[in-house]
Amino acid sequence: MIEAISQSQVIAIAINHEDLTDEEVLKSIADHEAYFQLPTTDVLKYGCETLIQALADRFPALNEKINPIALDAIPIMTIISDEAVA
Repeated sequence: MIEAISQSQVIAIAINHEDLTDEEVLKSIADHEAYFQLPTTDVLKYGCETLIQALADRFPALNEKINPIALDAIPIMTIISDEAVA
């Protein structure tokens, strides 16, 4: 849809893992990558390295500015359940 309504090209996919088991998330990632031939990840579960790398590959000038070691320092969000908060 993004490509249909804009001048932008999709270069990576971030999926939502809500209501999926870990196995279903991994299968969804693999299925999307195979079907669309684009890097795919669930950022909340697996971090944003896949998306950062897609950006770096698409924009070589950006790639020169990205320090691979710095990517390891990017935190993955932690989701706290309602029960843990109560």
